[in-house]
Amino acid sequence: AARFSVVGDEAGVTFHFAYSGTARYTDPTTTTLASSQNPANQGQTVMFTATVSPQISQPVAGTVAFKDAGNPISGCGSIAVSGGTAQCSTAFNAAGTHPITASFTPTDSTNFSMSTSSTLNENVNTGLQNCNVTLGPGFVTITGTYKGNYEVKNGQSLYLNGGTITGNVQVNAGGRFVSSGGTVGGNVTSLGGPVKLGGLAISGNLITTDAQVGLGDGMNIHGKATITGGGPVCINGPSANHIRIGGALDVSQLPASQVLDSICGTYIGGELDVEKNAQPFLIGGTSSCPGNTVTGSFLVQNNSAKVTIGAVGSGLGNTAQQSITVQKNTGGGSLTNNATGQSCTLQSNTPGIVGSLNTANGTNTCNRTA
Repeated sequence: AARFSVVGDEAGVTFHFAYSGTARYTDPTTTTLASSQNPANQGQTVMFTATVSPQISQPVAGTVAFKDAGNPISGCGSIAVSGGTAQCSTAFNAAGTHPITASFTPTDSTNFSMSTSSTLNENVNTGLQNCNVTLGPGFVTITGTYKGNYEVKNGQSLYLNGGTITGNVQVNAGGRFVSSGGTVGGNVTSLGGPVKLGGLAISGNLITTDAQVGLGDGMNIHGKATITGGGPVCINGPSANHIRIGGALDVSQLPASQVLDSICGTYIGGELDVEKNAQPFLIGGTSSCPGNTVTGSFLVQNNSAKVTIGAVGSGLGNTAQQSITVQKNTGGGSLTNNATGQSCTLQSNTPGIVGSLNTANGTNTCNRTA
């Protein structure tokens, strides 16, 4: 309880005011908001953390409401503050920019004030594509051995289901090639026809031009893979090293599109070069897109769409035995939780790519925005 008097003097008249009761002070608060993964991908779990800070250091009690574009996030409409923070775990089904806010409501409004964070724009990319290919009518299925080269002409479809083609396979524009297992004794070349390959051993190289390319679980390319133009490109190993490429992997000149290209769970026995693409790229970084192992150098440069390379979490970053270089990209993005046995260079990207938690045995400039 408190008692005090206020005395005023006006034109020789003195006024006396008295108060008897409980004196209270409402402590102002501020709320700040952070995201565990920004940008994220469709279906990827994101943890938002709201930190509530009173002006005077003391334990704060209350709840935080997390909202997306002013609408409560499911399960996060009233999260208790503990130790000064409240957390909301969610995943987004819709791609695009999500304006997130966190509003603090005190348990006792006479002790603490309400506060709302600044808007955090959570960017959500389109989720992984699967690059499925529908076989045309009258498609040919090979389950045994076909001796020689095989040409898939315009309007034709080939399904290799555990069989063997001893020579090369060429897929012309308008042709389609799908596999669920088997062997090709030479090269696989596409001149525009889509390919969706899983469980297939290719003794030579994979070379595609202006084609959609899907590589799935169990793919084993003994040589190199060169993908030029076309897209989307879905190299989606479900876990580490479930796709193997014996030589280099080069992906370049994919034309402008909002479709997300991906390289996930792949062992690459040479250089990885992702260059001059106008489609957004995910290279490791989600539970459905684990990181890659690269024995050569790792180069991402001159791309005009967003690149997301690795993410926080076990197995989500990429590993390169030689150098990692990310430079001269103009679509923004992130470089997170990657490791190299040599140097890591992040430079000359506009807007800057956000780098963090990257490790290197040599010079490391990858933990900054550049």
